[in-house]
Amino acid sequence: MRWQRRRDEKLERQIAEKTRRLPKKLIVVGVIVGLATLVPLVPYWLSSPAKKPTAASASGLRTVIVIEDGKPIVADAARLRLCHPWMPCKNGKDNIDVVVLRKGTMPLKPLKAVVETDENCDADIYGNSHCSNRMKLSNGQVIEVQHDHNMQFYPCLVPGEVVQVGPQFLEPVSKSSDGVVILAKRKTETGK
Repeated sequence: MRWQRRRDEKLERQIAEKTRRLPKKLIVVGVIVGLATLVPLVPYWLSSPAKKPTAASASGLRTVIVIEDGKPIVADAARLRLCHPWMPCKNGKDNIDVVVLRKGTMPLKPLKAVVETDENCDADIYGNSHCSNRMKLSNGQVIEVQHDHNMQFYPCLVPGEVVQVGPQFLEPVSKSSDGVVILAKRKTETGK
């Protein structure tokens, strides 16, 4: 019976020792599993939601393609960025934004512009915002536009930001080394 008691005491000591080590092991395993689960999500967290750039921090000019309400959309860059309830809004992708002219005269060639206002940016039920922006063009004209975009992924046009504005029949054909989209190729109404 003595040997049974010694055996029982030895088993109790072993169980107590293993139970003391168990929480430390569980913590280490939990941290490793948690990190392995979270690390693949880091690129997603860094890329979304979009942060509003400021005029001082924007690394390159954004291209703003102006379209006239009710006129046919010729440019692929413009057509692919329109916001619709049945598909995700990609307006703002690759630093190219499409806006609808509300007041002012359509610019006939690419011009630099300074964004003066950014108003009425409440999102609709689909998550798309319909911001009102006023821009002063480098030729002195002022235009008012509607900028439809999903603020969760693509930023607003920020007051003070300098952008490249052009009519919709100009296609973005290349990017300079600093990422500025160059508007050069003219498309006619027939698409040739």
